[in-house]
Amino acid sequence: GNMVAADASPETLMYAFRLVEDELRQYSQALLVKPRIVCLTKTDLIAPEEIAAAVEHFAEAEITLLPICASTGEGLDMLKAHI
Repeated sequence: GNMVAADASPETLMYAFRLVEDELRQYSQALLVKPRIVCLTKTDLIAPEEIAAAVEHFAEAEITLLPICASTGEGLDMLKAHI
């Protein structure tokens, strides 16, 4: 995976997501119609209120954002369920 943003503010995360979406669009329109899973990683380094704000911000755009942390295992069951 690619690390896109160090700032966890909802607006910055959405901006980074849209940048990746634009790159996919330029590469191949077919990629945009494929199912996607959007994850917020390294959540052990992000304040819980920032995580909640990011999840809510993405939900308002009808995008499910899954907070996960590989080092603690948090959110991995939810990710597996979406795969």
